[in-house]
Amino acid sequence: MEAGILPRILNAIQGQAPRTVAETYGEVNLKTMVAQIAKLPTYPFKAPAETDIECLVSWLERYSEKVCASSP
Repeated sequence: MEAGILPRILNAIQGQAPRTVAETYGEVNLKTMVAQIAKLPTYPFKAPAETDIECLVSWLERYSEKVCASSP
């Protein structure tokens, strides 16, 4: 169980089909899913700076030009 979330609820959150016929009875409502998602840990992250994104786009453009140029 991920973060103590029951498999049936976890499957509903992920959009997975029920594993058994018994799991098709009843439904996992949105309120239940939100409460369970709130149990998941959060991780801080630093959003990339604009210059990082520009650098990545530039690299991708150069790389795609090389790949296209070498294609038959």
